[in-house]
Amino acid sequence: LRLDREANALRHEGRVGQDCKLGVVMALAVLESLRLGKTVAGLKPTGWTVHVLFTIGEESGQKGAIRAPLPRLCGSRVRHALVLDRMTRGARAPKGPKNEPTRHVVSTYKKVPLLDAACGEELVSRLEDSMRLLQLLPAGARLPCIESPNCADALELRGRWDAEVVAPQILQECPQDAALAQVVSEYDSITAKIRKLMDTIPAEDRVCSMNKAPRYTRYEAMLKVHELLNKGRRLDQRYWFSCVNLSYDYSEDFKCVELQEIEETIAIVLGFIALYSSQA
Repeated sequence: LRLDREANALRHEGRVGQDCKLGVVMALAVLESLRLGKTVAGLKPTGWTVHVLFTIGEESGQKGAIRAPLPRLCGSRVRHALVLDRMTRGARAPKGPKNEPTRHVVSTYKKVPLLDAACGEELVSRLEDSMRLLQLLPAGARLPCIESPNCADALELRGRWDAEVVAPQILQECPQDAALAQVVSEYDSITAKIRKLMDTIPAEDRVCSMNKAPRYTRYEAMLKVHELLNKGRRLDQRYWFSCVNLSYDYSEDFKCVELQEIEETIAIVLGFIALYSSQA
């Protein structure tokens, strides 16, 4: 690993696991910038409350995100989540006018929407405002929101929020909702099965393909829970939650990391925090 000062890049040989390592670096850089009171595009985040979750085993089936105690960590405490684990050149990525890769967010996995009906637009709008302040998004342009055919921790955050945070509270308030109770029971049963299977295999192995049972049937249960929670029901603000997977341009095949891309991604997140905290 060496620093190429002229190109403002880190160069490396072989595969080094850029996606997880760069995500950790950016999250820590955001925290350090907040601690030091740094400004971004003339904005200084104030009055902020930020939670950071580091997980393991994402490549082997989101094992860390499945086991993380999300109800205790996030319940009624977090409105928006930004996941930093998406290649701008990833599957189904949008292209610019010159066929260049375009920064975007993944807002749907396995048909499960990550954006809440009540606060999803706020998350995307604050990201767009941050990018415009940094001159990374033209005035009037929208940040592309796409569905990815893959899986990521963002799917676990959204699906588990609905099934493990919101649904149990709604069932306490409305115990007669048999349809919701049945779907939550189905989700709980599949989740318990997956967690049990995880204990029997090496850490680097997946329980199964993301497109086969029991993982895929669990995603189907997540979607059912989400749809029932939002069918003719206005959820209290305590239950609002949105997340996206924010892309940045990297690839192991390049054998380098362009530091400007990493610095811009850090700045986008800082701008988002500054804008949201000032609004709140």
